[in-house]
Amino acid sequence: FRYEVHIKLDCPAVEALLTRRFGSPVRIAEAHQLTPWYVARCRLESSSSQVPASVAVKILRQDPDGFRTDPRQVVTEQVALEFLQQVAPGRAPRLWVGDPGAGLLVMEDLAPRVPLAAVLGNRWGDDAVTGLRRLAASLGELAARTAGQFSDYQARLRAAGPSEPLPVRQWLR
Repeated sequence: FRYEVHIKLDCPAVEALLTRRFGSPVRIAEAHQLTPWYVARCRLESSSSQVPASVAVKILRQDPDGFRTDPRQVVTEQVALEFLQQVAPGRAPRLWVGDPGAGLLVMEDLAPRVPLAAVLGNRWGDDAVTGLRRLAASLGELAARTAGQFSDYQARLRAAGPSEPLPVRQWLR
């Protein structure tokens, strides 16, 4: 069974964000949706060696009745990625640029990697055990690097403005 999700990727907006970020013209040569997520992998063209060959672009969902449609969720994820870049470099995708108003984040493309779900499809073979061990080690390292940092993270969120959707903020009271 294969999910089919169709997203609207505003290529000119992403190109403009990346051009500002890298100070050199950037063009999206190809864009492919990574289903079933609202994520596109984009191959880039630029004369600058600073521009990565590809990026992953996360996009808010278009369905008003669905989840992950509130731009404040982009703020939360952007702050989290910036925080992780500082306290645990290399443990999460590097954020290149975010635009909560446009509902998108442009980040480092981690390909080629095999998703853990594909590894676990092998049930309990050696690959699955190795994948789970790597996941546990990564989660342990993230926990260790972020221990005692919650107040810093919360301060970053507050400085960025409202970051959780209204229903979540009301539930948290």
